[in-house]
Amino acid sequence: MAQQDSQRAEPADLGTAVDQPVQGSTQGGPMGDRAEAFTEEVGRLKLSGSSAEGEARAMKLGIAGLVIPVVLAVVGILLVASTSDAADQRAFASQTFWLGNIIVVIGATLFLRYSLGRYLRFWMIRLIHEQRAQTDRVVDAIERTSAPISK
Repeated sequence: MAQQDSQRAEPADLGTAVDQPVQGSTQGGPMGDRAEAFTEEVGRLKLSGSSAEGEARAMKLGIAGLVIPVVLAVVGILLVASTSDAADQRAFASQTFWLGNIIVVIGATLFLRYSLGRYLRFWMIRLIHEQRAQTDRVVDAIERTSAPISK
């Protein structure tokens, strides 16, 4: 079974999995030496970047920033309806309108920044990993085709 897996031919389409070995590959593992080295490099970096907790907290804060203005609008309507003075009504309506809009903009910005940041980070790592694996396959194919022909 292990012998069959190591000699599996790779499908020709571009959406193939990175961990499939190339037929006749002499590389160190199923991904190739360079791809494995890249995986080890990423593991050795030990970056002290933002934690997942802080990112999740900011995204939840962004979602709350999108919901709070709805509650603020209801409170504004109740305040406007509770007074008969036109100046107070305009003041309540104006304050709740601008405060709600500011909170929506901040909430949407937080939500978009952290949700897109997570997605783009994953996408970039995957893209780099796939490109290195593809380079290994191309180098291997070039080495196989440029090898001297034995008689």
